[in-house]
Amino acid sequence: MKKIVIAGSALLVILAGCSKSRTETQQAVNDEAWVYDESLPVPVEFSSTGLNVETKALIEGESMDGLDVGVFALRNNPVQGENNTYTYEPNWGPTINDGILLNNEKGTVTSGKIVFEQTRYYPMSGDDGYSFFAYYPYSESAHYTDNGYQVEYDIRDGNDILWGEVHPGYVYQGPLYGFNAAFIRRTKETINSGHGNYSEYLPSIMFYHKLAALKFIAVNESGSQTSNITVDALSLKDIPRSVILTVGGRAAGVSGELTPSNPGTVDLTLTGDGITTQDGKEIGTIMICPMEPGAKENILLDITLSVSGGETVTLEDVPLDASSGFAEGDRYTVKLKIKDATAIEISATLDSWSDVGGEIEVPVN
Repeated sequence: MKKIVIAGSALLVILAGCSKSRTETQQAVNDEAWVYDESLPVPVEFSSTGLNVETKALIEGESMDGLDVGVFALRNNPVQGENNTYTYEPNWGPTINDGILLNNEKGTVTSGKIVFEQTRYYPMSGDDGYSFFAYYPYSESAHYTDNGYQVEYDIRDGNDILWGEVHPGYVYQGPLYGFNAAFIRRTKETINSGHGNYSEYLPSIMFYHKLAALKFIAVNESGSQTSNITVDALSLKDIPRSVILTVGGRAAGVSGELTPSNPGTVDLTLTGDGITTQDGKEIGTIMICPMEPGAKENILLDITLSVSGGETVTLEDVPLDASSGFAEGDRYTVKLKIKDATAIEISATLDSWSDVGGEIEVPVN
């Protein structure tokens, strides 16, 4: 599973006499003076690796610079296990006081940092801990349901969907557990004192690709240097056209789940002229909802071809083997090997974010 890391100190803090989050309308933070002065607020900050993004439709590399993300900070209950390990159960909801610290807060990734329009802080007092959930693309329509906060996407627009979460994984002695102001302050103080590098205990969100991608290549196998066959249209039939992403779930284990919806036909948006070449020419990419192995035997394709001179042929219900499934974060290169307007062979090779191997070949009569 490919991931994009937004790491760093989600440094949320505290304002005296107030248990709710605050914006920076009071005293400005002077560098890291808040580490030692508990009357000062601790700002929310996220940083990342700072690599380049090649396209916003299909996120490449490990950077999200320029992208708008949505962030939730939701209260958790720590559950102690063996060897001082902890898991975290949700303890939030619209009717629970202070259970929601960040509610679909919009931030833009700029030079490797998530920048909010207003600085946000932890409550000034209390032992409540918070977990972070984030997603891309940002949507104002993210809403609360019985399952948690969800957002629905029409995936026919070709956009990638990213999601990540982070829960505190380390607990200090006594009642201090994260993520809250006291935890962040103690961690930063320890780091600054030189007594150890505890940066790994500060919040670090790993974003994962939630969709799979099919990249289509048109190949001329007629033996001629110049192909007279063009791919005019291509459709995938009976696949989900929308998905519902659970950003932050009300139950353990449901956050990040992707639920398919609105099945139907998805058309390929052609990115070129569709003319086949011997080396192969990319004609477009379709984002699809991941499928578990065995969930579907085939995806049926309708392919429309035209030949110089005006003849048009539509091949219906061409099967693409889906029995092995399509995994999130994987990009599959589907080659349309065209000999003439009635002789086509299809192969699907994984050319993915996580670089897993395999090939599927489907003859088309």
